Amino acid sequence: MLISYPSQPNTTSIQKAFTLTSLRPAGYKFSPADLRDAMTEAQAILARPEGRAAVLRGGILGRVAREYLSIHDVLAGPSVEVIVHRRGYVAPSESIGESYGDDDLSESDMAKLCGTYQIYTGHGLQTATVSWFPPTLTWEDSGYNWLEWTEHDEAFFQKWLDNIFSDNAQPLTRKQWRDKIRGWRQAQNLIDNNSFRSEFD
Repeated sequence: MLISYPSQPNTTSIQKAFTLTSLRPAGYKFSPADLRDAMTEAQAILARPEGRAAVLRGGILGRVAREYLSIHDVLAGPSVEVIVHRRGYVAPSESIGESYGDDDLSESDMAKLCGTYQIYTGHGLQTATVSWFPPTLTWEDSGYNWLEWTEHDEAFFQKWLDNIFSDNAQPLTRKQWRDKIRGWRQAQNLIDNNSFRSEFD
């Protein structure tokens, strides 16, 4: 469900940049307990009325969110943040001269839902950013990002969880994630081409 506003540009009013609060020392070995702690923080985000935006976003973000939210949670919106405070995503409709708004998440919220940390590299104060799940934009630019969540996506997700809980996986950097899920690039190109063609149909 979307709420209509007087027409305004395509924008989001949720601008909070990601501020890392989870810091680990160089050489730190993550364990399943770290993921559980990260998902406790994720649940706190999803418990907010606008948390439904994670499911609406789809992809890896939506899959993590569906561990804790139901379709009924998603349908219970837009939240008061959109209706009263007009904070969220806004998309214009030129044909009727109005804009439509719905809930959105900040960059900080999305990073936390993916279980993101900073870890010292061992070179002075230099740090690297790692996450349990692929960063949202990295996933959306990969061959796993079909128009909906697929059996192939679910197999990847479940196998990765199995690796984590058997203590055989560590959070990865953005580059490591990009290399890990870059497969099926041809499929992603097909999606992009179909999206381009649909603009002219």
